[in-house]
Amino acid sequence: IFAGEDYFRARPSLCNFIGCICLWTCFASVWNILAVAICRYTCIVHCKYYDKIYTHCNSILFCVLVWVIAMALNSGNFGWSEYTFERKTRSCLWSRMASFSYTLFFSLFAVGVPMIATLYLYILTFKHVWDSARRIQSHKVNSEETKKLSTAYKGNLKLAKTMALIYAGFLFNWGPYVVIISADPYDKFSPYVHGISLIFAHFNSSLNTLIYGFTNPTFREAYIRILGLEKCLKQDRLGSSKATLIMDRISKVDISVTPNVTQ
Repeated sequence: IFAGEDYFRARPSLCNFIGCICLWTCFASVWNILAVAICRYTCIVHCKYYDKIYTHCNSILFCVLVWVIAMALNSGNFGWSEYTFERKTRSCLWSRMASFSYTLFFSLFAVGVPMIATLYLYILTFKHVWDSARRIQSHKVNSEETKKLSTAYKGNLKLAKTMALIYAGFLFNWGPYVVIISADPYDKFSPYVHGISLIFAHFNSSLNTLIYGFTNPTFREAYIRILGLEKCLKQDRLGSSKATLIMDRISKVDISVTPNVTQ
């Protein structure tokens, strides 16, 4: 944006590199949401197979597979389409106008397939959670099995809500961009329309981080450790506990003094 079009036109290799990395990571981000949906679906609906499938080694392989798929989708820019300095978004990206067929491929397969597949998996997951709730309600006796079902249901419901937020963010961020590039084959839309929709699409990965931080205590604690905020939070908690203790003592003193005053 700051360097300008002339700078990147004079350095096509640099622009191609930036465009390749940008699109590769975007594809990986989108397909990673589908990978998470498959993982959560397995964890909730087929929990007895979860530990067997998602071993440490397999989890690494699944992560690598996501990046391989992303690069395969990105490879269309080496001949089918191309990388260029996109004037309307003021960035090095893939050329929407070089091949509109690749633009449709981008919309349908790179984003559309994971979007639809993720929605389908989330529907199945919520159906399973709903069925679990009905089974719990059907147990009239407060048995040990009912307690186990209730505990599992609460955990699955919380996880399902997080998944719903993730998908809503995915749809909100990527939906407008996909619609706009598919509906503008002659490049008539305003630069502001293309630019804002691209910013929203890029914001999706950051939004996921915020959603996990607010809804998942494990992620929240990990963020605190990574940012080195443990000491600050401990001091705040210590200060608040001391303040609470002082207020309790003041309250006790007030209670003991009040009868003498009334007498």
